[in-house]
Amino acid sequence: MLDNPEPPARKVHPLEAPRQTVPGRPAAQTPTVRRRLIFARTSRTPYVMYALIVINVAIFILRALSPTLDVQLVTLGANSAQGVLREGEYWRLFTSMFLHASIYDFRGGFALQNVTHILFNMYILYVSGRVVERFFGQARFLLTYLLGGMTGSLLSALMGVGLSVGASGAVAATLGAEFSFYSRHRELLGEQGRVMRASLIRLALINVIFGVASAYSANFRVDNWAHLGGAVGGLALGALAGAHYVATVRGLDQRVVIARDHSDMRGSLMRLGLYAAGFVLILLGLGTLRPG
Repeated sequence: MLDNPEPPARKVHPLEAPRQTVPGRPAAQTPTVRRRLIFARTSRTPYVMYALIVINVAIFILRALSPTLDVQLVTLGANSAQGVLREGEYWRLFTSMFLHASIYDFRGGFALQNVTHILFNMYILYVSGRVVERFFGQARFLLTYLLGGMTGSLLSALMGVGLSVGASGAVAATLGAEFSFYSRHRELLGEQGRVMRASLIRLALINVIFGVASAYSANFRVDNWAHLGGAVGGLALGALAGAHYVATVRGLDQRVVIARDHSDMRGSLMRLGLYAAGFVLILLGLGTLRPG
């Protein structure tokens, strides 16, 4: 009779030191030593994230000074299929990311409930943006935010959305890049990374449910295409040019693990440049198809 094969040994997580046999105690009962993981982050203070929040809030306050100015800025800068695809007003793909729902209603009265639009976007940008900027660095974070956001704006226009404003597409790109980071470093981050990925997936599902529900509401609308395009763009940009941390063990007791970014910054910026070039080529192609 053949002996039953032994089950495969459990894969040891990088943050777990090998079990050290204690005299007089079976090896199975010897506790696993947990290691301390330290990230040598590319950027310590997320200055770009703070600057983006300041710019968005400043524009919102400027628009609040006058209903007339508010209408003018939205008319000039909001994203729309008509303006982008038929009139060639490609700047709208960029400017719409810095406009949000107005505090004025169509009669010129106040609609203060619309403040929640910018508050929600800036909160998500603060939570996710500081993570991405600290690990990706300032240049890669800014390019991911802008390119991912414009990808969302372009998809929104291609799908025929009439009028759209908000940083939601760019924020979705930041979340996508953050998810890409956790996925790439799943072995390094272990359970903590799994929890963060699950949290981002739940947030995405909530956003989808909220977006679908908005289609049946007369009071608010969500640009689901901008969210989808931004998220996909962020995932792609995070995979193409995101940080790649590699861990090394330090200390005599081997309880300290230091992770450093080993990605090629020049190569990352080059890939981001290629993404931007592809984006421009799409716009040029749309220009040739534009009537007139």
